[in-house]
Amino acid sequence: MGGNGYPNHGNVMRDMIPDENGTTITLESGGSIMENLNFHVPDNFVFDNCKLVAFVQNNSTKEILNAAVTGIEEMAPVNIPFLTALSTNMTVIGDDGDGTLNPGESAEYVVTVQNSCDFVSAYDVTGYLTSSSPYITITDGVGVYDMIVSCDVVTNLSDKFAFSVSESAPDIADFDFNLRLVANQTGEAPYETNLPLIVSIDLFQANFPIELSQPIMSGNAVVDLDGDGTKEVVVGGTDSLLHVFTLSGTELAGFPYATGNWILGSPAVGDIDNDGDLEVVVASRDRKIHVIQHDGSGVAIAEAAHYLMSTPALDDLDGDGDLEIVVPGYGYDVLAVHHDGTSLANFPLTIPGGRMSCGVSIADIDGDGSKDLVFGTWSDSIFAYNTNGELLSGFPVDLITNAAAPAVVADIDGDGTLEILTGQDSGYLYAIAHDGTVLWRQQISAASIRTAVAVCDFDSDGFMEIVYTTLDGNINVVDYEGNSLSGWPQSLGGACYSSPVIADLDGDATPEIIVGSNSSELYAFHADGSSVNLFPLPLSGAVRGTPTVADLSQDGTLEIIVGTDHDLTVINLKTLSELGPTWSTAQGNNQRTGYYNPQATSVEGFQIPEILSLKQNYPNPFNPTTTIEFGIPVQSFVNLIIYDVLGQEVNRLVQSELAPGTYHYQWNGMDASSKTLETGIYFARISAGGSDQIVKMMLLK
Repeated sequence: MGGNGYPNHGNVMRDMIPDENGTTITLESGGSIMENLNFHVPDNFVFDNCKLVAFVQNNSTKEILNAAVTGIEEMAPVNIPFLTALSTNMTVIGDDGDGTLNPGESAEYVVTVQNSCDFVSAYDVTGYLTSSSPYITITDGVGVYDMIVSCDVVTNLSDKFAFSVSESAPDIADFDFNLRLVANQTGEAPYETNLPLIVSIDLFQANFPIELSQPIMSGNAVVDLDGDGTKEVVVGGTDSLLHVFTLSGTELAGFPYATGNWILGSPAVGDIDNDGDLEVVVASRDRKIHVIQHDGSGVAIAEAAHYLMSTPALDDLDGDGDLEIVVPGYGYDVLAVHHDGTSLANFPLTIPGGRMSCGVSIADIDGDGSKDLVFGTWSDSIFAYNTNGELLSGFPVDLITNAAAPAVVADIDGDGTLEILTGQDSGYLYAIAHDGTVLWRQQISAASIRTAVAVCDFDSDGFMEIVYTTLDGNINVVDYEGNSLSGWPQSLGGACYSSPVIADLDGDATPEIIVGSNSSELYAFHADGSSVNLFPLPLSGAVRGTPTVADLSQDGTLEIIVGTDHDLTVINLKTLSELGPTWSTAQGNNQRTGYYNPQATSVEGFQIPEILSLKQNYPNPFNPTTTIEFGIPVQSFVNLIIYDVLGQEVNRLVQSELAPGTYHYQWNGMDASSKTLETGIYFARISAGGSDQIVKMMLLK
């Protein structure tokens, strides 16, 4: 009951608005009707917090069928214009290349203004832009619109506003503006209104995030796929599509490529057929291995016995110069196929009872000169096979429970032999020697480890530190003996299905740790466990894919590229920096081999060469080892090959995607089968980005 004692306010209002008889509306089934109700507000009427209620009522039953409510003070009189801001647009002046407004930059600003229909024309319209933010300086606050007739839309393109942002402004902020519009000042009904506006600055690359229809569950690759000198982002997801996005936010011509089922592993990229062009390899959950060309054409070349949920790995397993594809399956089979889909001899392997849902690591773990395959299974074991399909001595190693995390191979203690790092579902991280001996295991919680570790020598003491996460949202860093470092573990605020990566984000030559979380945040930590400035960054959804850190925009600064449950995001870090020898993408490299190679290291303070360069080896002549130094100006797929005097290939030292920088690589005077070569002349040839260089070397015994 209302204060006036009437129990039925509906009847009261029906009798009063718009007059004592109300307004009759005739409705037809399935149709709609628009009714204009005109009323007058007396000059002395105070309508603060007063509402106009219009409703449709059944004449016989008095049932309310529909209703609408609006504040009278919100309604514009019909004898004046009714101007609103329809949209805004900003052009950055002195842009640093990312296409977005940043501290220290200026912008021209236009506001599109609309005059609502059924209102009078607005003439001599002028806008006055102001801001209360201490970080904003208005350099041109007046914009002229002239006339805006009823139902018209006008933009101040010929007289733009302008402002600048202080260099001391936050990197992420919303700035409040006010646009005061005046019109019809010389007429009987002068008009003035204030429109609040907001200008935001953030760390997102222009044209990103890109909204996707389904979650991204894996990592991505940043490569120049089509060889045009610019980089693209290659990513797959549960929309069953392989996307290749350009810096402009559009798909590369020919993409997306449809696999027909979910892509749960990261895309692998390499020149698998040795033709000079890069290919993308993905596995789809419906058992198929797909090879996709740079123009978006592709085909499923092989099929597994059951689900494929893992990341393919690419490497030259048979020494013929092209790359083989290795994918473990959920149907107990490990596939190893050539680029045409034919199986490598002695493959596929059948692992009795051993379902597999994660990728393999590929490295010569026993030092016999040929590659080995390392992978975990749901039968609680870690396996190691050579390329002949033979189980290595000491394997399998029993990890007590499911080993569903990808293995990583690295020389963590600097003794010249490789160790295997992997987690299992009781939360234990294992370090296993090349002969299957368990060196140590470490547990920070009982939650499962389902992601790959990242490795880095943070303090440059010759020993590796190991970074790993658990599903309960913890991240930990241990030394080469399994001891947690000071400042660790840290909480990620939610379950973690995102593998950590490592890169120098702030240009201080000491790498940072980057990882996502189901808390819809991206974290970045210094080696001591403290958070990097501005992190954690809130994102649009859970981060279950592994980030990639790369100079996507090729402006000398790094970007973090990461997928969420809703989109693909590119975060533009403004600090000049170089990746260096880091673990900056899923499984450590775009071929997804899971192998940290200590022989190839970036040097010279992260300086980027201007051109491809292969320097004379030193010492020269040499016995038994020599150092080969080369530099690449842009991220490229690099081949470094040793030939004899007859032009025959004797060893392939580098065959992978490398970040721009200068590298040292040691050659021990052996061929691909680890046989010591005879005294003589040999040639080192580097190929990268369509260019080649050769140096002559002398091996003396």
